[in-house]
Amino acid sequence: MNQIALIGIENVLCRGDSLKTDFAQPYAKPLYAALRTQFRTVGLAMADQNLARWWLNREGLADWSAVLSWNTSAMTYPDWCVDQVRDFLTNAWEIAFLLTNDPGVARKANELGVLTLSVGTPSHPPGWKPEDSTFTPWEELSDRLAWGAAP
Repeated sequence: MNQIALIGIENVLCRGDSLKTDFAQPYAKPLYAALRTQFRTVGLAMADQNLARWWLNREGLADWSAVLSWNTSAMTYPDWCVDQVRDFLTNAWEIAFLLTNDPGVARKANELGVLTLSVGTPSHPPGWKPEDSTFTPWEELSDRLAWGAAP
């Protein structure tokens, strides 16, 4: 277990970017349970250290190797994440992968030679329809589909 798994907390394990109000993604607990058996897990949080650890414990995601908190205004959160990747590599740690939802962070980390995994949560849950759309009755839809007409 010498490899590190860098995992974003907000918008990856958490459903949003507020650890005060948002809950964990449905996949967060089983994913973390599997990862921590194989890797040293390091969380990257936008929130301060105490809030991040409180949220992780509340959601049953405890026992991290480290939780790092972005607490500087000198750089943006995405730049800070890439800087953390660079720091681990500079200190000769082997990074198994970076799990993030930011394509820019994933691209820059990938350029540093790190495997990246991106989480892209759907913006609309299954079955979602905009408020202004009209409802098509099932009979009409099935008739169109049965005769090969475009829906």
